[in-house]
Amino acid sequence: MKLELVQKQTTGLFMTTEMRQAVQMLQYSAGELWEYVQREVDENPLLHFSVDAASMFYKKGASMNFMEEMTPDQASWRDNIEDQIRLLQVSEETKEMLIFLAGHLDDDGFCEASDEETAETFHTTLESARNVRMSMFNLDPEGVGCRNIREYLVFQAVRRFPEDEKLPLIIRHHLDDLALGNWEEIEKSTGIQWEEGEEALFRLKQLNPRPPAASLSPSIPSLPPDLILEETEEGYQLHDPYSMTKYLGWDHELLELYDTNAEAAGFFEEDYKRARWLIQSVESRKNTLLQTAEVVVRHQREFFKGRSLQPLTLKNVADRIGVHESTISRAAANKVIQTPKGLYSLKSFFVTGYQSEDGRGYSSGYVKERIAGMIEGEDKRKPYSDQSISRLLLQQEGLHISRRTVAKYRETMKIASSSRRKDTSKKLHLLHS
Repeated sequence: MKLELVQKQTTGLFMTTEMRQAVQMLQYSAGELWEYVQREVDENPLLHFSVDAASMFYKKGASMNFMEEMTPDQASWRDNIEDQIRLLQVSEETKEMLIFLAGHLDDDGFCEASDEETAETFHTTLESARNVRMSMFNLDPEGVGCRNIREYLVFQAVRRFPEDEKLPLIIRHHLDDLALGNWEEIEKSTGIQWEEGEEALFRLKQLNPRPPAASLSPSIPSLPPDLILEETEEGYQLHDPYSMTKYLGWDHELLELYDTNAEAAGFFEEDYKRARWLIQSVESRKNTLLQTAEVVVRHQREFFKGRSLQPLTLKNVADRIGVHESTISRAAANKVIQTPKGLYSLKSFFVTGYQSEDGRGYSSGYVKERIAGMIEGEDKRKPYSDQSISRLLLQQEGLHISRRTVAKYRETMKIASSSRRKDTSKKLHLLHS
């Protein structure tokens, strides 16, 4: 065996500390950003806030510090999830995907981003995206990242009753039948006998219906919006009410000393680099957020006139701005926009949708409205089945919506199945000669 010292040149991606901080800064809400920059200003003599900025830290007639009002005292369960992700011994790409998914958790801990959307965003396979999402289930609280109640119940069933192979099967395919006591349908489809089904029902009642994420959230005060959308005679105007770019700046006396004195330049070199990076990053964050919001508002302008949201994905916005989908995901995360219709999370304007046969786009919200309308106007003696609704959507709207998707939307709207909606009351029929 011969030992040799060989030089090898390879290409790869390397994220510096500054790049990681810039990525994290993009995800900050307005309050979190002010808190972060305030710390940097306190530690860097070359930076300072203008006098006008100081007045923003206080409410009129109150002694409460502006930062204390904007930033919650306790870390939320979402922050805890991201902290756990950063400590995982996995690849940086996997961490990026997990952070992306963490930004798409609803208040109960269910993941709103589909596996297809994740796979498309990170240019990976559907199986890989699904496996990464399922790895979140083991974080604390357990089960965060599940797509819905059904998947969360299956996760618990497998973990708590590993020897029971029938319970997950019933939950996946016959949860409604189990709730209704429709044992004949379960036995016909699966071959599971009544006694086994009764045991499955007993175990099902021991499972939690939702991840315990919401119960872990601290009491958080009402936070100011990150963006404000105003309607004027000229149209809609978007602005950043708490932008610090006009308040954050250089201490000009020390900056002049840095420029003219070699000894001072050496002393302040690191402070100068950090200050320059911070000012550039704050400006870049502002531009990215405003560009993202502008594309979203333009695309969803009909929504502000009282109509439904239109389908919009991260990729749609990323392509228009010329950045990666993950950048848009971070820009939209934790951001609140005040509109003429009220406060909305910026992320809520990204909705999945469908395209009809004539090329028109419809959001999932619109499809849900149509399903609810059909059910409301149905003959309760012969209610529409999920398959019938699927056919009607194709005939009336040109939309190809599967029976399974109709059932999923119906369940999210808490609408019972056709068998439970059926009016079985007998009516008296009079015979006339």
